[in-house]
Amino acid sequence: FYMSANAGEAPKPMSKVASGGELARIMLSMKNVLAEKDQVATLIFDEVDTGVSGRAAQKIAEKLRALAKYKQVLCVTHLPQLAALADTHMLISKAERGGRTFTSVTPLDREGRKQELARIIDGVGHDELLGVCLDTCHVSDSGYDIASDLAGVLDEFDRVIGLDRLCALHLNDSKNPVGSHKDRHERIGEGALGARTFSAIVGEPRLAGLPMILETPNDLQGYAGEIALLRGLAAEGDVR
Repeated sequence: FYMSANAGEAPKPMSKVASGGELARIMLSMKNVLAEKDQVATLIFDEVDTGVSGRAAQKIAEKLRALAKYKQVLCVTHLPQLAALADTHMLISKAERGGRTFTSVTPLDREGRKQELARIIDGVGHDELLGVCLDTCHVSDSGYDIASDLAGVLDEFDRVIGLDRLCALHLNDSKNPVGSHKDRHERIGEGALGARTFSAIVGEPRLAGLPMILETPNDLQGYAGEIALLRGLAAEGDVR
């Protein structure tokens, strides 16, 4: 098999030019095409996210989730885009006992996932340089009901992570209901969160002064309209 991973490059033998991550992603593409016919029941992907981020990582996550409709999919990942779409999370750790190394796998529930995030932050050498950006669509789609209980979600964040680490907000409405695990951005006020949620966000004292960045599917004129809407909500303190 020959392949070209970059535009303008001539196809070359896959065995010589493809990295481990590229081979994993090629296999993922093939398994998606053959998902309903392939007799293999369980698939394991390692390094499928090597060398990618942003939109490419999101596309890989969506392909893995689509494949999981037909197969049991196990994926070792370090990217939040992939982990966020999983149905189950496992913590893999190593320890030495009696001169031997043992690997343990621990299922994580909702509380366990939060504690693991807190542990990762606490383990950073210069954690004073580490902050968190909260995306409204991601938070809602992952199961935290900011539309009905913004104060409660912020209380929980403060308990586990600490609001002092919250450095910015990405403001996005969502095309999907809370807990959908899909991450589909929508224009402010036109999705499942609705304008009232963003009225509460811009009026929440604990979020005052934080940068709020729009990531909605929009053009420049649309962003200008959303900025005006948010400023109006902040000035009014409620949805008219």
